[in-house]
Parts: sequence; C-alpha cells; structure tokens
Amino acid sequence: MKPKISVIIPVYKVEQYIHRCVNSIINQTYRNLEIILVNDGSPDNSGAICDELSNQDKRIIVIHKENEGSSSARNNGLEIANGDYISFIDSDDWIELNMYEVMINHMMNNHLELVECHMRRKRNAQEKSFNDEIRIEDVNKALERINVPGFYNVCNKLYDTNLIGNTRFIHGKIHQDALFNSEIYKKIKKIGFINSYLYNYNEENESITRSNYNQNKIDAIDVMLKVKSNILSITSKKIIHDEIRINILRFLLIHYQSLNDFPELDIDFSIRKKIKKLIKEEFRLKDKNLYATIAVLTNVKIYKILHELNKKRIRYKQKRVLNNLID
Repeated sequence: MKPKISVIIPVYKVEQYIHRCVNSIINQTYRNLEIILVNDGSPDNSGAICDELSNQDKRIIVIHKENEGSSSARNNGLEIANGDYISFIDSDDWIELNMYEVMINHMMNNHLELVECHMRRKRNAQEKSFNDEIRIEDVNKALERINVPGFYNVCNKLYDTNLIGNTRFIHGKIHQDALFNSEIYKKIKKIGFINSYLYNYNEENESITRSNYNQNKIDAIDVMLKVKSNILSITSKKIIHDEIRINILRFLLIHYQSLNDFPELDIDFSIRKKIKKLIKEEFRLKDKNLYATIAVLTNVKIYKILHELNKKRIRYKQKRVLNNLID
C-alpha cells in the first residue's frame, strides 16, 4: 500500500473558505490521505461545516477544541496523526490537485525527509516563471533560497513524520512557522525542492500578522532571535549569515518604528531600548549617522530597506526616528 499522508488543518472563522480548501485536498490525485480538521473554537459555522465534510468523506477526522490558536491546533493534529508523512494546510488556502503526488514521488524516489514547493501569493500579480524543475539541495543551498519571506512557511512543505518527531509549535507565538522549521532544518542534510506553484495562499482573509501592532507581535522578537540562532548554528556560509543579519535588522527596525507609532505599548521605552541594544550589538554601531553606517555594513541593502519602510513618512520624521536608535 502507498504511504499515508496526514494533512493537518487548523480551522477558525473560515466558513467562506473551508469548502474550497478541503475540496482541493479530497480531490488530490494522490488518494491515501488522512485529513485532520481541528476546529479551534471557531464562533462561526466552520465547526458544523467540518462535521458535514467528515460525513461525506471517511478520510476526514474532526477535532473540536477551545480556541487556543493555530499552534495548539497543529499540535493537537500531530498527536493523533497516523500518516507516514505530515502536511500542514491553512484552512483559507488551497492546493493544486497534484501537489501531494508530485511531492511524495520526489520524497520517496530520492529518500528525502522534507520536500517543498513554491507558494503562489497573488494570483492577479505578475508571477515569476518557473520551469517545474525538481531538484535536491544540500542544507546550505536550501538555506540560501529559503531565507526569504514565505519559505519559512510550513504549508508549502511535506515532512517525514519521523523527522518531526517530538518537535512542536510554540503556543501563542507569531512566526511559529519559522521557529518550527528552523528546528527541523537542524536535523537534515538535504531538502527536495519543486520549482513550481503547488500551494495557493489566500491574501483576502485577515490574520494576526496583518492586524494592528500589539503585544503578540512584540513577543515575536524573541522568537525571531531564536530562529536566527538556529540558522546560524546550521551553516557557516557567510552569504547566509549576512542575509540572516539583514533580515533580523529589517525585523527589528520594523518593530522599533511600530512602537513609535503605538507608544502606549512601550510607555517606559524598555522595549525600544532593548531593540536599540540588539541592533548596536549586532552591527557594532557607533556612528550616529545610522543611514551611512548601516549602508556601509550591508552594501547599501539596508539603506534600501529603510527607504521602503519609511516611504510614506515625511523625511524629517524618518531621520529623527532612525537616528534616535543610537542616541
């Protein structure tokens, strides 16, 4: 018998999307699936729809639980999963009908523990053209490619169940995908990559990552620093180290600026002081001209990031906020 894939889907306030998501899974060309719908205390009709879907397809298992967030829902799914392989899908997204067949064939033919594909984010936008190439990358090559927005996502990947082992998602944290995957990458030497869009991301549905700045986002600072530590422990390649540092700097600058916009979240300035200290330690900043210093250290890359972050702000405020980082 063909190996089984357990598909774990956290469900919360997605009554208008859940049918599209589940239909894209039950109609896969690869049939040996265990589909675990975890209703995370959704206040709309999502839970009832899950029960209805389970009556229509015996491969569907439904868990109903109190709302604790997608990390908890995914962990609940992992506890009961019986598959040889694990896939995580967000319930407002959908997948191409051949995704699992392509992935598992690549996985089995090459004795891989992890395979991933491209994620389509904007269907109406100009997309890059990919050649549907299927390849195997060592962890260094994979990290060069992965270290861009989107590739830390768990949803465009297929995992060997034994690879995941006891690794779990951290409860209540933003960027849980990045932390989970950084722990997984520490365990492997190679990754399978499918150079085509097989996963479709829904940008219509609001999520916590697009909501107003809040305490949950502040808590994510420590998560991303742990991700950085994990990735730097995996590889010694300078290009990856440099890119990680650039991404962390971008991340910290966004938080610093957001706290200036929402000062009630940092009344005593303690968080902004922490961010300033982290940036100064990371880049050994002494020059008060933050623009010039960072531009030199990062070959102008961060200068462009700063410009992008602040393009909607008036110039004098932009300089004042950023220069205050090292006062």
